[in-house]
Amino acid sequence: LVDDMKKKSCKEYCGKQGLGCSGAWDEKDNDCEVKRELTCETESSSHDVICECTAGAPPPSGRCNLHEDVEEVCSADGCRVLVDDMKKKSCKEYCGKQGLGCSGAWDEKDDGCEVKRELTCETESSSDDVICECKAPGS
Repeated sequence: LVDDMKKKSCKEYCGKQGLGCSGAWDEKDNDCEVKRELTCETESSSHDVICECTAGAPPPSGRCNLHEDVEEVCSADGCRVLVDDMKKKSCKEYCGKQGLGCSGAWDEKDDGCEVKRELTCETESSSDDVICECKAPGS
C-alpha cells in the first residue's frame, strides 16, 4: 500500500525503486482491500494505491542499474532514463554519482521519454526532468 500517489502511477513508483510493475489496484479504506484493478500506467486519482513491484533479472555486465530519481526507464538496457529533480544539475553529475559516465543528455517532451532537444552531458538543466544516458566508465 503506497501513500502519496495522487497523479502518480505504480509504474513510476516501482521504477523509482529500480523495479518493474506487475500490478496495480485502487484500495478501499486505507487498507489492502482491493476496490478495483488498475493498470500499472494508471495515474491515481486517490492518495493510496496498492502497487505490486517485481525485480527483473539482474542487469547483465555492461548494463545500467540506475535507481536515483528515475521517473521512467527509456531503454531496454536501463541506461537511458528520465530523471526527476535535475534543476541546475547535469547528466554528467547524475551518472557520476552512480559510478558511471555520461554518453548522452536530452530535454524531454511532455514528461516522458520523447526527446525535445539534445543537450550535452555537461549542460545544467533549467527544468526538473531530463533524459540521461549513462555508461560504464571507460566504455
